[in-house]
Amino acid sequence: MWPTSGKLRDDVRIKKRQSEYTPEQVSRWLEEIEFPEVYSAQDIAAGLFPTTFDNMKMINRLHIVKYPYENTEMHYTADHDMTITFDALYRRIVGNGKGSYCFGMNLFFREALIGLGYRVYSGAARINEAERPGIDPEKYTSFVHMVLFVQPGEDTKTYIMDVGCGGSGPSQPILLSANPANVTMGVSPTEHHRLVLTNAHSGNSSIQDPHYAPDWALLVQHSGKPEAIVYAFTEAEFFAEDYDAANFVVSKRPSAGSLFWENVVVSRHFWLTREEAEELGGGKEDMDSPATRYIGRIGLKGDTVRRHVGTGSEVLAQFETEKERGKALRTICNLFIGEEDLHHIQGRTAALTFD
Repeated sequence: MWPTSGKLRDDVRIKKRQSEYTPEQVSRWLEEIEFPEVYSAQDIAAGLFPTTFDNMKMINRLHIVKYPYENTEMHYTADHDMTITFDALYRRIVGNGKGSYCFGMNLFFREALIGLGYRVYSGAARINEAERPGIDPEKYTSFVHMVLFVQPGEDTKTYIMDVGCGGSGPSQPILLSANPANVTMGVSPTEHHRLVLTNAHSGNSSIQDPHYAPDWALLVQHSGKPEAIVYAFTEAEFFAEDYDAANFVVSKRPSAGSLFWENVVVSRHFWLTREEAEELGGGKEDMDSPATRYIGRIGLKGDTVRRHVGTGSEVLAQFETEKERGKALRTICNLFIGEEDLHHIQGRTAALTFD
């Protein structure tokens, strides 16, 4: 029974539809992320890709390791756009090996999944911007994040997917269930996620019932730290005009305290070595498949790059100039920004000094 059934309210079924990407484009993407089996454009067009949960999980992890979560397009291009049109996203992600933030990454991923035959729709979430998540009261944004609702196979069992969160976002599908036992591992055993029902605006809500909980919330817990809400979302379907408006707010409207307006941000996942996995308690069998192999994160924010493994973190580089940051983007984050493009950030809040 909802909300512990793993299904949408009223057991809603998501319909199949045609993807914005061709079978040829989807086949190339599968090859780029190194999906372990080969599916040609003809296979995909014929509906031969198995739309199972296991394949969904595999694709999720392969995709986030291949492509970075990042906002460099916002700062190092002449028009400072975070492009979210489907053709531009395909060129940027598959063609150039770059990434985007939530709207770009999840819009691309939604259409790729639909192209494989999965039934998917997209929604929106409010990010918890509390300074100390899990300790301070939640501080929610407007709907400036995107989430996906996916039904594998022919069942109505529904999973949340999100390849555009960075930081402590999920690294595999999460069953849409508030059952306390519905806990999934994050990038490694030191990180876990679960879903609960909540009221993101209980303090200002006009609903008299104090137990009214219209929202879902994604929680994360890192070993030794308090559990914290990452974001809150509803089951409502959102559409192109909603994302266009939210994308404009995030990328074009100057905003004091905005993560993306004030910083160059990159989050890149990487596979841990066997030795690193063993230090986190993993066995050799965990490293045999991308579906179970442990993951670490490299994060660039502002003037610092850090490498995160489990609950440990080390500073890889700090820099004072745009030339130094450009080098770190290329050599550490594997994200090429030409030196001729660095000057586009001049005059922006996120800019460092120039030589």
